[in-house]
Amino acid sequence: MDVTQRVDATSLARRVADAIGDGCAVRLLDGASRRLAVAAVDHRDPVQRERLAAAVEPIAWSATRGWGAHVLRCGRPLRVEAAAGAGAREEFDRFAAEAVAALLAPVRAGDGETVGVAIALRDRGGVPYSLREQTLLERIVAREAACDAAAEADADAACADDRELARQLLARSDAGIWATDLTGRTLALTPALSELLGVPIGAMGGLPIGDFLDPPPTSIVGAVPEETERGDRRLRRADGVTLWVATSSTPLVDAAGRRRGTLTTVVDVTERKRVEIGLRMQLRAARGVTRMLAGVLRGQDPAELLDHAAETAADILGVRRTGVFELRRDGSLLLRAGVGWPPGAIGRHRAATLGSPAALALTGDEAVVVRDTAAVGSGVAGSETRSGCWVGVAGGRGVLAALHDEPRDFDRDERALLVSLAEAIGGCVGVPARAVVRREDGAAR
Repeated sequence: MDVTQRVDATSLARRVADAIGDGCAVRLLDGASRRLAVAAVDHRDPVQRERLAAAVEPIAWSATRGWGAHVLRCGRPLRVEAAAGAGAREEFDRFAAEAVAALLAPVRAGDGETVGVAIALRDRGGVPYSLREQTLLERIVAREAACDAAAEADADAACADDRELARQLLARSDAGIWATDLTGRTLALTPALSELLGVPIGAMGGLPIGDFLDPPPTSIVGAVPEETERGDRRLRRADGVTLWVATSSTPLVDAAGRRRGTLTTVVDVTERKRVEIGLRMQLRAARGVTRMLAGVLRGQDPAELLDHAAETAADILGVRRTGVFELRRDGSLLLRAGVGWPPGAIGRHRAATLGSPAALALTGDEAVVVRDTAAVGSGVAGSETRSGCWVGVAGGRGVLAALHDEPRDFDRDERALLVSLAEAIGGCVGVPARAVVRREDGAAR
């Protein structure tokens, strides 16, 4: 029997659009082409219905790869932002002007066979779909399937089977589980992990775990530890975003007890890691400022204090260069101390103040941050500098600068560290502050 005769796609699209909104497209399997063909499109707004259909229908969805195939294979719903994330672009970006988010659920016929995908689409200006709406979509699709009593009995019997129960637990679990062979290539993984990686599950087979986890578990390279290997690692998503994950790896063995590979569980701990890193930075910053203040109190050599300030800022912030600049009578800034500069630059390198972020720091009371100096132009120290944070020292006598070779934001804690260091070295920058008066030709006098 044809799939379209087994599923009332028009009724399903109408119910989803009315109950969940804003629009809905139902795609059903076309066995001949191995495609998910559009069977019905609906929208709450009749005017928008034709516009949505015109945007959705020309887009071909494969039944063997992509997020549509992912839902078919896993048998579980999926929430996705329509215009975000590698792997979603092929199927969603071309109508991203119409929708801001999508919610997918498998469509089953009366005998329980998965025959397609229902896609709820949220209009631009709306909010992403919630878990409550995901659950509602599953209920609507299940009711439309109109399973008879015999089909339900068969489903109950299947769930009672241990192997089927194990399969469903893996498919429905929100845990990330990754099975790799002896060389670290992917054998299998749970849908939750596939979604975390941003790669459809059908496209993950054979990909090395090292392409995503840094560093990969040591058991991948043949070293089998006596205990479960645990640790925090960086995970690179397909869209380039880096997350922190907690991993736990154990040997994967077959029924005969032979080692087949490695089984790794993956848990996203990005937020926890961000808090930990922030707390460690604050502790190191506090210790650095305390040492600076102790040096000031015991009368440490001013040159040493300037060096210590530059080294502390470079060590904690992890930037390419730091420098303590002193305002000279000609209006330039002389480099008194720093880290990451070419040999001979200390005591010789001069940076102009006119039109530079440093000039704003000299005359202002707050840190000056430039995320990307390409938008600033001239006046920035070092041609390779792409971002920086400048803080005035001693009411305009100098500047403490942290410079980096890539675009970067400096958060509140990082700015506070530079301000504290600048206050500690205020008595070490000796040239009095003075206004730099300029002639009409632009030269300083």
